[in-house]
Formats: sequence, structure tokens, C-alpha cells
Amino acid sequence: MNVLLPVKLLLAHCLGDFVFQPDWLVRKKRSSGKYLYIGLHSLIHAFLFAMLCLQPSSGAFSKSTFSISAIIFISHFIIDVCKIKFTSDNTGGFITDQICHLLVILAIWITHADGPSIEYFLLHQIEHNSRLWLIIMAYVLILQPSGIILNQFITRWTSQNNNNCSLPNAGKWIGYMERLLILTFILTNNMEGVGFLLAAKSIFRFGDLKTANDIKTTEYVLIGTLASFSTAIIIGLLTQKLIAAL
Repeated sequence: MNVLLPVKLLLAHCLGDFVFQPDWLVRKKRSSGKYLYIGLHSLIHAFLFAMLCLQPSSGAFSKSTFSISAIIFISHFIIDVCKIKFTSDNTGGFITDQICHLLVILAIWITHADGPSIEYFLLHQIEHNSRLWLIIMAYVLILQPSGIILNQFITRWTSQNNNNCSLPNAGKWIGYMERLLILTFILTNNMEGVGFLLAAKSIFRFGDLKTANDIKTTEYVLIGTLASFSTAIIIGLLTQKLIAAL
């Protein structure tokens, strides 16, 4: 399967949307002459992809480069026009815009892939890859299922802590990210990363614990941290053992 094509498409997209899109161009895309600037922005995307596909040895382009560049230009123009007309400069609009661009990239990859088709890869490689499904299951388990269990576990001490100074849902998202990192460290055989993460979190929380008026705050943080780390480590080690047994 040709994985170089989607890599070039993603690289061109990242360069065009984030590196080579200055603030003034973002503002102009919502001005009275927006179509001109959206067209310029779309042309930059198509040009970047074409340059990434330039063959250094011959200085020429492959047969499909021009057609793909045209698809990128047209699709990017249409998506950005719809974004300007129907969404605002907020997180939802940004995510929707990026999803649309990624779907176009996926469609180009499917229609222009060389070698084994993506359908073959999805049906035969992913479907029958037990290790992959174990890893996916492990990542799912450490998120919401573990989050619910951990929340139920520490609920008995939450009312005693009564710390209203933190950001809304900050603890939940910190737990998600730390468990994702721990599982990744374990599955990639980088156990030292777990120790580094625990040390880093301890340093960041040192100020809170040092100035706490009640030892309950310290105990509450330690219980939550150790419970979260223990859950991720246990799931990670079990997954690693199951993968090795296959």
C-alpha cells in the first residue's frame, strides 16, 4: 500500500493551513474580498502538494499530481467558503473544517492508492490483527470505563476536599492524559517514562500540597493520582502479557 501519498497530503495540509497561513490572510478570508483570499489560500495548498510530489531526479511531476492538486484546490476552496458562511471562529468550526479536509485526503488516498487497496488493508489486516484489537481495547478501557470507576472510588472523599479553585473537569482530563501516556510508555517498553511522569506531576502539584491548610487535600490528591496510575499500569501490563502470548 502506498502510504507516501497520504503523508504528503497531510504534510501539505499542515504546511498550508498552519505554517504558511499568516494572521492577515485569516482575517482577509472574512472580509469583503474573501473569495479572492480563500482562492489564494487554496492555491497555496495545491502548490505545496505539487512541490512535495516533484521528482528531484527528473524535475517532473507524476501523472496524477496535477489532478490531485486540482482536487485539493477545489475542495479546499469549497470547504473554506462553507466554513466562512456557516460557522464562526470557534473550536467547533475549526474541528468541523479540519474533519472535512481530512475526509478529502482520505478520499484522494482511496481513489489514487497504488498496490493493495485500502479496502484490502482494512478487511484483511485490521480485521484479523489480534494485537491491534487488544491495543485498541486497552486504550478504550483506560478512558471512560476507568474514569467512571475511579470517579466512583474517590467520590467518598470528594465532599471532604471541597476544592472549588480548580478548573471545571480539569482533574478528569488530567487523568485521561496521564493514563494515555502511561499505557503508551508500557506498550512501547519505556517504563522509565512512567516514573518521569509521576515525578513531573509531583513537582507541579507541590505548590498546592505545600500550601494546603488541611492534610486532607494532600491525601485526596495522592489517592486520585495513585489510583489513576495503578489502573493504567495494570491494564498496560496485562495488555503487554496478552500480546506476548499471541
